[in-house]
Amino acid sequence: MDLALLVYAISTLGSLHNVLGVLLFISTLASTGFGISVLTIMLETEEYSWNLDRSGNLKPEVAKVRKNIVHGAKWSLAVASLTSAMLVFLPSEKTAYLMVGAYATQKIAEDPRVQETGSKVLQVINQKLDEVLEQGKRK
Repeated sequence: MDLALLVYAISTLGSLHNVLGVLLFISTLASTGFGISVLTIMLETEEYSWNLDRSGNLKPEVAKVRKNIVHGAKWSLAVASLTSAMLVFLPSEKTAYLMVGAYATQKIAEDPRVQETGSKVLQVINQKLDEVLEQGKRK
């Protein structure tokens, strides 16, 4: 059952790559938009009259929106960074199957019974090779 679940998990890697790619695209667009907004807010030298109350101070709603823009920029940049790192380190379906095959081969090779059988096979091969060499020398 473990092997069946592993094969199923590997088969979902292609879909996971697609979902992460879409998420990376969306978060990159959001980061760009938020980044432009943050730069606009930071580089603005004068406040517009509709952003100020009657006493000349910044309206609380405007300050809250600006705070949310900065917060959104941080989150979207974090999501884009994390998603791109996941895409880099997540193996492809082919690589995952190769990794499982290599692990299975290693486990088989570490089995003492397999090592003993391999040793016997090598002995038989060597004996047969020696016989062939002896027959070649006689001729």
